[in-house]
This record gives sequence, structure tokens and C-alpha cells, in this order.
Amino acid sequence: MAHTIRLIANITRCFFWLGAHFEFALLLQSVLMIVAQLALLFICLRHRPKTSLGNYASSPRPFSFWQWESFAQYIECLASIM
Repeated sequence: MAHTIRLIANITRCFFWLGAHFEFALLLQSVLMIVAQLALLFICLRHRPKTSLGNYASSPRPFSFWQWESFAQYIECLASIM
């Protein structure tokens, strides 16, 4: 869930820059953080142990949020938030 919060915060900061320009270094930091978080997410998904779909149902997260099987589903969620 921490990945989600960091991604949304940095995406929001990039959109805020469009309306009120702040230092370019902070914008660059946000873009690099988004790239790094997505790369880490991809690596975690690639090396995640294979489990059955039944294990996702026992997740402590409501509706098994942020526990999808493919990287594309995470990207779709981020795109829908934007």
C-alpha cells in the first residue's frame, strides 16, 4: 500500500507543477520516483511466488486491493486515478 501512496503523491505533485511552477529539481525528483516505484513494482510482481487465486481472497486488504496478478492491471488502476 505504501507504493500506492507514493505513486499517487508524486503523480499529484507533477499535476500541481502544471498549475503552479515550482523548482524543476522537485519535478524531476517526482518523475524519477514514479519510474523507480513502477520498476520496483514490476520486479516484485515478476519474482512473486505463484499462488492460487484462493489465497488472494484471504488477504487482509478490502477486496484484495493492490493484489492483482499482472503489471498491466496496476498501470490501469493508476491511469484511472489520473
